[in-house]
Amino acid sequence: MLFHHGRYIGTTASDGIGFHPDVVRLSDSEIQVTYMYTLEGEANAEASGRSVSTFTWDEATGSIVHGGEWPPEVQD
Repeated sequence: MLFHHGRYIGTTASDGIGFHPDVVRLSDSEIQVTYMYTLEGEANAEASGRSVSTFTWDEATGSIVHGGEWPPEVQD
């Protein structure tokens, strides 16, 4: 879930993502999210797939801008 100054903005993706992501704050207006997912033939406990996205607050538009990759099961 994304918030800006305590106001709920929304989720990072409209589709649910099955694994808890790693989130790192890069600046006051940007976070980096590493999503985990299973590769073909892997069990959930072995999930070795990774995709990295950034989410940046755009002050001019009052919205979040996505950059980077989504896990394969997520539609942009």
